[in-house]
Amino acid sequence: MTLNQLRVFDAVCRFQSFTKASEALRISEPSVFRQAKSVEQASGTKLYAKVGRGIELTPGGRLFYASVREILSRIDRLQQMFKPVANDPAGGSLVVGSSHGPSVSLLPLLVAAFKEKHASTHVSLRSRASREIEQMILAEKVEIGMITRPSTSLQITAAPYRREKLVAFVSAKHPLANRNALSAAEVAQGPLIVRQGREAKTWEIFKRIEAQGYDLNILMECESAEGIKSAVLKGLGLGVLYKDHIESELKSRKLRIVRIAGLGKVEINSYVIYRKDKPLSKNAEDFLAFLWDNQRKNTRPRATRQRSDGFLQKPNDLLSHQVGSV
Repeated sequence: MTLNQLRVFDAVCRFQSFTKASEALRISEPSVFRQAKSVEQASGTKLYAKVGRGIELTPGGRLFYASVREILSRIDRLQQMFKPVANDPAGGSLVVGSSHGPSVSLLPLLVAAFKEKHASTHVSLRSRASREIEQMILAEKVEIGMITRPSTSLQITAAPYRREKLVAFVSAKHPLANRNALSAAEVAQGPLIVRQGREAKTWEIFKRIEAQGYDLNILMECESAEGIKSAVLKGLGLGVLYKDHIESELKSRKLRIVRIAGLGKVEINSYVIYRKDKPLSKNAEDFLAFLWDNQRKNTRPRATRQRSDGFLQKPNDLLSHQVGSV
């Protein structure tokens, strides 16, 4: 088996799908199937089974995949050790788009890490709603995007990247700050500081509370996540945002997360998107490869078992620390 075959097999395992692996690698699906099959035949073990439109790793396949990830990780480290110092792209520009969530902390950190090895590439970051980023991709104003709402366009490749955690929170001086947990009824009573427009992903927690039959006591609607955070910091009520957006205030103990009894974790999927019918520029290809490489390097072997929808069951932080969105 070849190194390229192992990389293809790695993609198939990450996405639990030949189709999604094909789109991410930008090679034909039959080619992906043949190379994954070659790996299985060379291993002498049944590595996966077809389940619906996807695949599921066998127990032997999971053990084999953990070894493959270790091999690829060592090769990446070896290549990095002996990579020429002057190996930098010829420059140029790259425009990356992001919905409001990932644009707060996830994308800036990823772009900064990318720039360390591509210093001569000028990277611009555009922040809009998910649907607007889609339109910018289609209009070729943005090459690579990251959104938190699944794309429905047949012209766009949308590959799952990670899960973003939503949390309810209050000011540390708020009467509810020291409660171990709140009931859905107590949260509904608020008062609540919410994002303007019920289509916002941060409404997910409130929608689940409404589904239990409770009316929401909304004090204020804000156009931005910063507006929500500012109002909550002033003690005006309870808000909901992606956890990473309030990380610094949590560390400084200005804000407190409040757990909602019976609700469990509420997470939103993020997706990397790009045009499937147009070739990417060299800079965009490099950035796309960087995104997948970064995801793979920061996912531990014990967390490689995937769901049928292509997402890791136990996602880990990207880079060397937690980053996320709003």
